[in-house]
Amino acid sequence: MDKETFLHILKIARLRLKEDEINDFLRQFDEIFSLMERVKSISFSGEYEEELMNPLRKDEPQPFDGDITLVFPKKRDRYLEVPKNL
Repeated sequence: MDKETFLHILKIARLRLKEDEINDFLRQFDEIFSLMERVKSISFSGEYEEELMNPLRKDEPQPFDGDITLVFPKKRDRYLEVPKNL
């Protein structure tokens, strides 16, 4: 990214940076963009054709063979009271 583009972005974002901060950010952006170019250049064709497996079980409804009110011992009127999750 060139300095003019970066200064334009700062202006749009209404940000002010010192000259040394601008140079630091420009250097960091150059590093990030060069890494992105390296990742783009990696060829993945044919190397990983196997289907990725999901290690989690499939979420399917299962019958509950019990009294749900035993799991929630506190009751208020006809409602079950559950502990707070914070």
